[in-house]
Amino acid sequence: MKKLSIGIVCHEATMHGGANQSLFDWLDKADQSHTDYYIIVPSWDKQPDDSIREEFSQIGINVRRAPYMRETYSYREETALPGKLKSLLSCAIRCAYLLIAEKPLACLAAKQLENVHLDAIISNSYATCFGYSLAQAMGIPHIWYVREYLPSMKLQYPSFYDLAAASENSAAISISEYIAKQYVNTFKETLVIHDRIALPPSPECADLRFTADPVRILSVGALTKRKRHNVIIDAVAIAISHGFNVLLEIYGEGEEEASLKKQIEQLGLQKNVYLKGFVENLHSARKMADIAVTASEAEGLGRVSIEAMWASNLVIASKDGFNTYLIEDGKNGLLFPLDDSRGLADKIEWSICNKAAARKLIKNGRATASTYTEDISNAIGAYISKQLGGNVD
Repeated sequence: MKKLSIGIVCHEATMHGGANQSLFDWLDKADQSHTDYYIIVPSWDKQPDDSIREEFSQIGINVRRAPYMRETYSYREETALPGKLKSLLSCAIRCAYLLIAEKPLACLAAKQLENVHLDAIISNSYATCFGYSLAQAMGIPHIWYVREYLPSMKLQYPSFYDLAAASENSAAISISEYIAKQYVNTFKETLVIHDRIALPPSPECADLRFTADPVRILSVGALTKRKRHNVIIDAVAIAISHGFNVLLEIYGEGEEEASLKKQIEQLGLQKNVYLKGFVENLHSARKMADIAVTASEAEGLGRVSIEAMWASNLVIASKDGFNTYLIEDGKNGLLFPLDDSRGLADKIEWSICNKAAARKLIKNGRATASTYTEDISNAIGAYISKQLGGNVD
């Protein structure tokens, strides 16, 4: 039996994002006796580091760099002239790269990878088309692992790029039913396979929640508008005005940091809300938290929500994206309308006033989280085999 070689093209060269973390969790369980995996990362990432090479080397997987960048660009809602100019320059650079450089660079990368004889390419994000260009240059099948809905992230390919043709000529794996629904009829074929999430050993400790004062709330995610940290801060202000003693910790970094700091100061919440920056291991923070809030728009899967459920935090999430598939309101967590700070405050206040009921939701949430730990490598391997004609075991 021929050993399969699969190249996996990533949209970033660090382990900070959920895409590469989930990729690691999948490949950590994959059977490498029949398949060689090669992780391909952009050498033009604005923040390249060696963390991804170090992580994957632990499980015996090679990481190769290739000269590409993330092709999509963001329409930023800038008001100041310097911000507008910076956004326009960024868009111009990305457009020029996509129009002029990507295909020649894909051909160069194909030559560099000739010795590994790749059978197929997986792009580990719909936010990069380099994998598709590379697969075309090598004459092999291309599969997207689709984990985001681009419009919700304010990301868009330039109008001259025929993304529809690239999609029609690619198969796809979607990380959730929600994402698959957004791209109905976009791909020649698609299959839903939830990300595998490697959850650490953690004792069930629902009975310890809501026993300390103040009640501790956690929010985890990049400091961007899509994550709606500002909505959570407003909700905390409302709860405090109603006499509830709560403390919010926000973990992440991003372009909204200055705006969030200003909001905290204007609301006088310096002793109740803390921006903690990016932290790789959140075990200690989750251990201390009673509530974890996911307020974001169009969440693709909700890795941080699943991790919080497993850590016995009560998850309160926006009624949007995959949150509505993950959480049954009042059964294994709580839902509130997107962008509704008062609705979120009501849910926080209910959980504090109904501790026994909240702990029951926590226990049910933990049971839900355990279903996302299953090995997905066989399902992905079978799908790749199908794209190759079904002649690979």
